[in-house]
Amino acid sequence: MNSDKLTIFFVTTPDFRQAKELGRNLVEQKLAACCSIIRNLTSIYRWKNKIEEENECLMLIKTKKERTIDIIEFIENNHSYDVAECIGIDIDSVSGAYRDWILRNVKEK
Repeated sequence: MNSDKLTIFFVTTPDFRQAKELGRNLVEQKLAACCSIIRNLTSIYRWKNKIEEENECLMLIKTKKERTIDIIEFIENNHSYDVAECIGIDIDSVSGAYRDWILRNVKEK
């Protein structure tokens, strides 16, 4: 995996407290450069053959692509949901200065 490729992860949480705690830990451990949190998101989904509707928060986690497995494992091990949403999308376009900032603030694999 190329060490200068970037990925953004989408992770939903049941509340702001958990999103903030996960985000702070990811940044402190230098697994992510930044975690932005969007409050008051409504998710509609099927769970155990029933349609559910929940208010959630959405985390946008900016990191290096080489940290993909680390991010997924961190979320799986620290999230309160049985099945946590953790979707990574490669970043194709980004300003040079922001890209460089992410690369400086996420530790090497």
